[in-house]
Amino acid sequence: MDSKNLSCEQVFIGSSVNSLIAELNVNSTAKEFVVDETSVVMCAIGGMGVVINTAAAIFLSHKLKNHYSPFLRLLRALALSDLCVMVTGTLLHGLPGISSKYLNVIQPMIAPYLLPLAQISIMTSVYLAVVMAFERYIRICFICQLRSTRLLTEKNLRFYIWACLLFPVLFYIPKWFELESKLILKPACQILSNTSEGLIKMIAGEEMRLSKKQKLVDMINCINVTLSRNCWHSNWTPIHEKMTWKMKHAPIRYNKVYYVTYYLTLNTLFATVLPIGALLFFSLSTVNGLASIRKSVRTSIPMRMSSSRITKSSMRNRSHTVEVDPLTTPEESRNELTITKSELVLPITPTYKRNSFVKEPKTTVAEPSAHEKRLTRISIILIFIYILCHMWKIPPSIYEAWYLIYYGVTTEVPWPPWLDILNDISHVLIQANSAFNFIIYLVL
Repeated sequence: MDSKNLSCEQVFIGSSVNSLIAELNVNSTAKEFVVDETSVVMCAIGGMGVVINTAAAIFLSHKLKNHYSPFLRLLRALALSDLCVMVTGTLLHGLPGISSKYLNVIQPMIAPYLLPLAQISIMTSVYLAVVMAFERYIRICFICQLRSTRLLTEKNLRFYIWACLLFPVLFYIPKWFELESKLILKPACQILSNTSEGLIKMIAGEEMRLSKKQKLVDMINCINVTLSRNCWHSNWTPIHEKMTWKMKHAPIRYNKVYYVTYYLTLNTLFATVLPIGALLFFSLSTVNGLASIRKSVRTSIPMRMSSSRITKSSMRNRSHTVEVDPLTTPEESRNELTITKSELVLPITPTYKRNSFVKEPKTTVAEPSAHEKRLTRISIILIFIYILCHMWKIPPSIYEAWYLIYYGVTTEVPWPPWLDILNDISHVLIQANSAFNFIIYLVL
């Protein structure tokens, strides 16, 4: 450091002004930067997730050209939404912990746009998982049990997928206005400027010894030299090269009505509680439906057929007719739908039992094929992994709600260390969940 700066250090020895001057004289990116282990894990998972989900989208698109399947179509949409989760999650929570330049320069510029995109991607992914669970629920609890329904047509499926995208986009419109970034001078500049003004007023308003007055003048000169090098030009215009980006919450974020109604209540309800509740309902209902089918198979003669080819079964004029999905080709119908005379359940026939006339109905079920059972097994496992990975978003919301009730403020909520750790675990689990969904499909 040159003699000028040395004299300043001597002038301000034992004062906090020395640290402010040192902060301005040292480049912010040259300061000691500690790499965060959680960010390294996030980046590693994000890199693998980008590769896996890109390959999954290509593979499933190719497979859908040869074989239409609602489940595979949903899985492809899920792979694309998970790809967005990977990119936004890595940019928001991964790279800031391994690059000081990204943390101080790049992230503050793009974070106001990344945050809503990340929230939209995560909600889209969760709601697509809900639709996948719903698809399995309809297959097992309606189609396989020959209950008429038109909830799972190709047109309806297209509507469900678009709804999973459009609803998060509309729901998270306010998120685009929660953060703002500004290019400002370093805080030390304003502090030193205020200090200099205070010293000038002290010299002008007080009688003092000459030695003390000279010391104050030296302080003012040191501060002005530092400010001219790192903060302002001679005409008091900011030095653009020395300015930094600052990211902060916008005023709407501190509005109490907005904070309570939207940020805490609606966001927690629609992004976490309702999807988890729907996933639990559909998955448990599907498991119960499979158990019911197995019980019916043991007590009656089932029709062995692929449930993906059946849309409804009806009895008309004392005869059974099974309608096949119009998307199925004749060849696929012949290969996957075989019903012999011995497998058909005849109409209700009168029999005599113990000298009384009794009608003995026989229930009919369509036992899912091995392929349908595999898809159902994959869906149920994916659902429970989703619940396990996304449930950790709830504790921070509960803590913020408690803080609001207890202190009655909507400013920055100081999180305890354990909640920071839980929040990091939540980010890692959501990232891992979105990265390895397709691996589960391949393995199972």
